[in-house]
Amino acid sequence: MKPTTPSPCVLALALTLCGPSAAHADTVFKPGLFVRQTQHWDSKTNGFLPGAEEGEGDGCWQVESVGASEVKMKLVSGVFKPWWADSAIEIGTSDTWFDNEVYRETNPGAAPLSQLRKIFTPVASCG
Repeated sequence: MKPTTPSPCVLALALTLCGPSAAHADTVFKPGLFVRQTQHWDSKTNGFLPGAEEGEGDGCWQVESVGASEVKMKLVSGVFKPWWADSAIEIGTSDTWFDNEVYRETNPGAAPLSQLRKIFTPVASCG
């Protein structure tokens, strides 16, 4: 049998799905979805950097509801202690997330939730 050469489309898809330089896909929030922070927005560079902010990467969240410009999520597992909190947020606590003000001011044409869609990544579960 004669070997075949994959089409350019197949190669592009393979690189996108498997390659180390694959772009971070924007998360589509929906109730029931489990997510973790895998990037954070850096106001100095106006860009997204790998990894969550210090104290936030271990938290695993479940989406409860999605609005036009906010997402309500419940902390399901992990330790989540953002810089502004005196202590870690308790498991089972719900919080409403939205793109921060500095991000919106720096990126006035960005769609609502565009910051959140980039910093959170879906996971199979928070178990």
